[in-house]
Amino acid sequence: MIGEDRSGSDYGPDRGTASKGTHRWPAKSDKRVPEVARACIAALGTKLRVLKTQILQFDRMINAWHRSSEVSKRLDEIPGVGRMRS
Repeated sequence: MIGEDRSGSDYGPDRGTASKGTHRWPAKSDKRVPEVARACIAALGTKLRVLKTQILQFDRMINAWHRSSEVSKRLDEIPGVGRMRS
C-alpha cells in the first residue's frame, strides 16, 4: 500500500524486486518482458516514488497543523473522527 511503506518505491526493472522483494524482475536478457513494458513500468515506479514522497509531506503538514489546533485536538478525541477528519 502506498501509505504503509514511506521509504520510497522498490518498483522498476532497475530495482530487481517489487514491493519488499516479493517479486523478481527477469534479467534484461530475458525477452519475456518487452523493453517498452520495462520502460512503462520504470516510469510508473518513478511516479509512485514521487507520490509516496508527497503523501509523506502532506501527512507531516497535517500532523503539524493538528498539534497546533485546539479545535482539531478536541475533535480528535471523538471516537471515529481522528486527525484526518478533524
